[in-house]
Amino acid sequence: MLKAVEMLKRAISVGRGRWWPTSVTLDPCLDFLEGKGDVVGIEDIIKLLKKPLTRDIYLRWLRTCVAAGDSVWKVLDLMKLDGFSVDEETDKILKTG
Repeated sequence: MLKAVEMLKRAISVGRGRWWPTSVTLDPCLDFLEGKGDVVGIEDIIKLLKKPLTRDIYLRWLRTCVAAGDSVWKVLDLMKLDGFSVDEETDKILKTG
């Protein structure tokens, strides 16, 4: 699965603006990184996407930060900037840490 993540990163880099991964491609890679608690890996993909993120991607990033013991403030600030508010699901994630 690590190779799939690396290939996804390359594909996003090469296809900048012309190609975006579908959820069928993106979700398994994010699931893998989230399961490993790989904050850097998720942040790398987010930086490559450089477009408004979905609530699902923010929540995955937030869960990964909480699991890894990393600060969640950057994620919460970016969520707010993109118009996503803290709700019950977000609170639940924050309370698990």
